[in-house]
Amino acid sequence: KLDAETFADPELAQRFLDNELSLHSMFDTGLFLIDHKGKLVAESPFRPERRGRDLSEREYFSQSAQLQKPYISKPYAAKRNNNEPALRMTTPIFDRQGHFLGILAGRLELLGSNILSQIGKTQNGVGGYVFMTDSDGIMILHPDQKRLLKTAVGANPLFDRGIRGFSGTGVVVNSYGKDMIMTIAHLQTTGWVLASNYPK
Repeated sequence: KLDAETFADPELAQRFLDNELSLHSMFDTGLFLIDHKGKLVAESPFRPERRGRDLSEREYFSQSAQLQKPYISKPYAAKRNNNEPALRMTTPIFDRQGHFLGILAGRLELLGSNILSQIGKTQNGVGGYVFMTDSDGIMILHPDQKRLLKTAVGANPLFDRGIRGFSGTGVVVNSYGKDMIMTIAHLQTTGWVLASNYPK
């Protein structure tokens, strides 16, 4: 369990992270436990000489600590992993008295094998597909992986309406010049925009 004792003992924290197999299946490139001051307590997979590193200036830590709510970062190019597209998710951890102990963070590779990449493999009929962007139109999921981290704004008018708040269905010509039926939905917890294209 995650309690004050775990945050105070890096070896105990390491065992906790290493044994969280269900979380590793979601966060395919790592789990991190960071204390309330922003110091790295443990990470899995373990990397030497990183414990105690100050991560307090990282956006994912500062936002989660300040808001004391789960936080999902903007998609970014992970420098440590050859600029592969990734994002981080965090959740704050509290003791029984409600004191903030720190955060548990995980990183997803958008090209990896995880829950998001599985959604990106969805096919709608012959030539249909789904894609997803953040609230600014930056591509998080797309079957053409070269489009990840690029903007979808300006690709077609219906999706541009979706970025501005529209949810619904319409007929569009996609960026490949094909007539498609597009349905747009907004994910309330993240602000992301999910679009499904089906060949007309």
